[in-house]
Amino acid sequence: MLQDHNDPIRPARRSFHRDRAHGKVFGVCAGLADYFGWDVKMTRIGWAVASLVIHPLVLVYLGVALIAD
Repeated sequence: MLQDHNDPIRPARRSFHRDRAHGKVFGVCAGLADYFGWDVKMTRIGWAVASLVIHPLVLVYLGVALIAD
């Protein structure tokens, strides 16, 4: 489910950021969901499943958490 970009409450961002307010751990998945207009739950599920299959994604997640604002 895509986020409505005309949503007056939470408009989609034009640059990537960590969404700490809506994040569970570091806010990386919430930031990705906000940036691309994706559903946050599906983004988290997709990242978790992909991390089980592709183990270096855990390091990518931590790297993004450290680098992103």
